[in-house]
Amino acid sequence: RRATEEGALIECSCCYDDVAFEEMCQCGEGHLFCKECLRRYAEEQLFGLQKTQLCCMASAEGGGACPGKFSDDMLSRALPRKVLEKLQEAIFNSAVEEAGLENVAKCPVCEMQAICEGREFRCP
Repeated sequence: RRATEEGALIECSCCYDDVAFEEMCQCGEGHLFCKECLRRYAEEQLFGLQKTQLCCMASAEGGGACPGKFSDDMLSRALPRKVLEKLQEAIFNSAVEEAGLENVAKCPVCEMQAICEGREFRCP
């Protein structure tokens, strides 16, 4: 409210709303977005497209996509706790899959993952 009264608002690079600086998040290249746009973008990427890399939504100078990413700090400021937890879980699962580990088993109760040497997996 104070920012509105003082005219200290910044335009979101996605929705073009004028937003107080405290309500903005930025990519590693400095493009600014409101928390609401970053939240919607993250939810669409994670739940809609099953992507774990949240690249900047802005275009880079000269065309093409901005190479910037959002830091963990920016994501924790903008995303609801449950969405952030799901994103972190998806990133972890993606890393385990990319590692190409054999015999990885997942507990059906707590979802803990471990390398299973024998035929039986027992969750600690």
